[in-house]
Amino acid sequence: MVTLLHSHLWRRSILLTQVSSGYLHMTFPVSQSVLDPNALASAIAVRYGFSGGARCRLISRGMNDIYRIDHAEESYALKVARSGKSTDDEFAYEQEYVLHLANNGVAVPIPQLTKDGSTFFTVEAPEGHRQVVLMAWLDGEPFNGIIDKNDAHRLGVMLAQIHIAGADFRTSHKKEVGTVRKIQERLPHLLDLLKKKPYDHDF
Repeated sequence: MVTLLHSHLWRRSILLTQVSSGYLHMTFPVSQSVLDPNALASAIAVRYGFSGGARCRLISRGMNDIYRIDHAEESYALKVARSGKSTDDEFAYEQEYVLHLANNGVAVPIPQLTKDGSTFFTVEAPEGHRQVVLMAWLDGEPFNGIIDKNDAHRLGVMLAQIHIAGADFRTSHKKEVGTVRKIQERLPHLLDLLKKKPYDHDF
């Protein structure tokens, strides 16, 4: 395991807590740290056998942190999952599912295998265990938040392709998908949004 932490976050992690006798220094809890790009580049070089070094930079933060890796004229996307979001077994399920889609002709960011044949590796961050997967880079344009009928149609076609390609997916790894439960939870919110945005009914 490798402990990776952005230096500026470490400096901010000290909290002065007032107590009756004065002030006591204590480490402030971290919910999602930023893994240092240079340390990640070194870990990638070791795990994937990259020679000559790799360049790494953070490009987005959210449910997952996404980095861009450049090495030997090739580019990759590096996804670092939030601690506690998935178990290792659930994360392995997801990577094998993506590989299955790729093998059935769906354009997806294909997980790259480590030197030992794994689809991902893990690091120990201040907040806990985090999974890391290196994927093929897919070129595209940033989503601007605006979608028209043609975009909606293309998304529908892509979802249908994923549904068909994934129908025969099998793996020994376990993950509760909970499709029915998620639809029951989220559909009322979606219908409420449509009341406020009637022009979205076409989609």
